[in-house]
Amino acid sequence: MEKELETIKETKEKWGKIIKLNVGGKYFATYITTLTSYPDSMLAAMFSGRHELIKDENGCVFIDRDGKTFEYILSFLREHENWEPPTDASLLRRVQNEFRYFQLPYPSKSNTTTSLGTFYIPNSPNIPYFGSPLGVSRNINSTASRKVYRKRPF
Repeated sequence: MEKELETIKETKEKWGKIIKLNVGGKYFATYITTLTSYPDSMLAAMFSGRHELIKDENGCVFIDRDGKTFEYILSFLREHENWEPPTDASLLRRVQNEFRYFQLPYPSKSNTTTSLGTFYIPNSPNIPYFGSPLGVSRNINSTASRKVYRKRPF
C-alpha cells in the first residue's frame, strides 16, 4: 500500500494539480486528488502512473464513457456524503452502472426518490440495482444476498 501511495504521489507531480478530461465528448476539469480520492477505484488506478492514458487533440485525458453520467460520478467525488443521486429512474440505473464500472462505492441513503417512486435502501456498502420497478430487485454484489425493497405508493 505504501508503494501504491508513493506512485500516486509521483503521478500527481507528473500531471500537476488539475486534470482536464474528455469523457464521451464532454469536457471536465478537476483536481487529481478528487479523481484519486478512492484509492481502490478505477480512476485512482488510471491516474496512478501504471497505465498509459490516451489524450485527445486538446491534450485532455480521454475516457470512453457517457459524459452525462460522469457528471454524477465527478459530483460524488467532490461532494461525498452530500451527493444527491438523479431522480429519474433510467438515469439512476445508468449512474449506478457507472459507479460499478469505476469501482466506486454507491452511497447508501435511507430513501432514494425516482420517477417510479421512493425506494428504501438498507444501509450497506453493497451497490443496489433497481432492475425491476415493480418490486424486489436483485443485488449486484455477488458476496452478499441483500434485497432492495420498493415502497409501494399505496
